[in-house]
Amino acid sequence: MAPFKTLITHGFTLDQDGRKMAKSEGNVISPEEIMNGTLLSPLKSRKQSGKSKVVPSAEVPTYDAMGVDALRLWVAGADYTND
Repeated sequence: MAPFKTLITHGFTLDQDGRKMAKSEGNVISPEEIMNGTLLSPLKSRKQSGKSKVVPSAEVPTYDAMGVDALRLWVAGADYTND
C-alpha cells in the first residue's frame, strides 16, 4: 500500500499549438526572457520636456522587466492537471 493518497507528477510545458516545449523542437522560452521583459514589445519612449543635454544616436529599446516574481507567478499559475 502506498504511503500517500495523491501523487502529483510533473507534466510538460506546452506551446501555443499544444506541442511539448523542447530545445530540440526550438520552441522554448528562456526564463531570462520572462524576467527581463523581452517577450513583450519595447516600451515607447516619452518626449522629455525642456532641453536635453545628450541626444542618443541610436535609441536602445527599453523593456518592462518584471523580474523573477513574474517567473514565479507564471510557474505557480500553470495548470498541470490536463498535461
